[in-house]
Amino acid sequence: MPRLKPTITLELDGQEAAIIGSALLEQAHRCRDETRARLNRLIASKVFEARRRHHENAMQFFKSRYFNR
Repeated sequence: MPRLKPTITLELDGQEAAIIGSALLEQAHRCRDETRARLNRLIASKVFEARRRHHENAMQFFKSRYFNR
């Protein structure tokens, strides 16, 4: 079954993700076109969500490796 939405994979560190997400939110705030502003907010939320999941996964890994001995 074909996918209707394309998938984009980016490799960013936490600081890069924070900068890109913040820039997208700032751009959405200044944008006069509501469709483009909504898209920027959507992409920013996806970037922040992926960053949060990565940090949670890293925390679980380090807890299991170093604190559950």
